[in-house]
Amino acid sequence: MAAIAKPLLFAGLVAGAVAAALALGGNGAAKAPAPSVAQPAIAQTVAAPAVGSACQVPDQFLRLTGGLDRTETLITDRRPVRVVMMDASATAHRVLEAALERRIPGARFEIAAVSSAGLAVEDGQSIRRILQQVKPDLVVWPVGVRDALASSDVGAFGDALDATLAWSEAAGADLLLVDPPFVPRVQHESLYAPYVSEIAAIGQEEQVPVLRRYAAMRYLSEDAPRILSVADQRPCALDLMAEAISRVVR
Repeated sequence: MAAIAKPLLFAGLVAGAVAAALALGGNGAAKAPAPSVAQPAIAQTVAAPAVGSACQVPDQFLRLTGGLDRTETLITDRRPVRVVMMDASATAHRVLEAALERRIPGARFEIAAVSSAGLAVEDGQSIRRILQQVKPDLVVWPVGVRDALASSDVGAFGDALDATLAWSEAAGADLLLVDPPFVPRVQHESLYAPYVSEIAAIGQEEQVPVLRRYAAMRYLSEDAPRILSVADQRPCALDLMAEAISRVVR
């Protein structure tokens, strides 16, 4: 039971931190986050293969623009990595945890999933509170979709990312930005471009790691040897994320 208790405690701490952030800075329209925790994984002794054949993309889409120093240190020291995964589905964190532990033998991840509070500035406040109260080692932040749909000012969006990056650095935590997905043949797809560009610019300027989900999904939609539908691409995003993280910390 002890192996299960620690992840559950971590998730409970994350839930409390997010609830406090919403109580202090919420605007009444934000949806309350629903943290969850992955089941403790069984240790793996054999590294998994790289990205599955259906999800393969050029290496350039798997290169993060910065390192994950805290995460790498913990893996080297054989200590668990506590991860907060923002805007995650009910099962995404479990899939990511299993994919990471398959790729990095001996590593152990405790991942808590938090539903998004809304725009980047609101998510940033939630992350700030989590960093202060829970002190995770890595925050995975898919960002930009809601801001694009709300036509948020791109400069203000970038400021929110910069502020959250500064808070992460001050807390000694790694921050992984994940840009929006590419969704072909929908009217709002073109709205994402300025936000994808802003995320990329911050990644380059600040050397913060960015997973180029938009470019990878576009490749799978338009240029891959086997073109995938949007539905078939969904499992690929987490597979690519696990591969990119494992490459930078191994």
